[in-house]
Amino acid sequence: AVFYNKVYDTIKNSVMQDLKINFCPNNGLFRGEESFLDWREQTYPIWMEPVNIGDSFALNVNVLYYKAFKILEIMSKKLEITGEADIWNKYSTNLKESIVNNFWIENRDYFGAYIIDGAYPYIYDGYETLGESLAITSGLVSEEKSYLVLNAVAPSDYGAPVVAPQLTGISPYHNDAIWPFVQAYRGLAAKKAGDIKTLEFEFAATVR
Repeated sequence: AVFYNKVYDTIKNSVMQDLKINFCPNNGLFRGEESFLDWREQTYPIWMEPVNIGDSFALNVNVLYYKAFKILEIMSKKLEITGEADIWNKYSTNLKESIVNNFWIENRDYFGAYIIDGAYPYIYDGYETLGESLAITSGLVSEEKSYLVLNAVAPSDYGAPVVAPQLTGISPYHNDAIWPFVQAYRGLAAKKAGDIKTLEFEFAATVR
């Protein structure tokens, strides 16, 4: 119980701090660089400076915050902390709506990778495989839409690339590359979506 309370307090303090620092009330999203895609030249336009990247909104980052709110809701119920479960439920519900409203690209059937902020905010409509997979496993989209997301971009013979499309003139790393741990999350997403064909393919690709 002591450890469980410590974990709860740690997650709670982290998200409350980020709500003060990284949260944008205008669009209901959290700012921040794309999760593990930290070699900036591989996934962001060359002109973007660190401040531009820090001010942007990434799909995978916001999905992780959504998941953190859901975990806090579950933990607060188990700890029987009066009223806090409702607070976390409200945060997660609002963030889910903001993610879908801001990142979902209707004519492509998937979420855009990130939003560049500024006078005229612009969504980069590239496909970011980990973020798409986490959105599915976290329950942000229906099973039907999950299938569309998984199959919106055709994988290579060796599995789904980390990002798509590939960038010309950029050496392989995140660009033009397949990462096994990203494939694993894509496989979990396929399982949740009931997409057996994709699950079998990604499992085989990961083993290979």
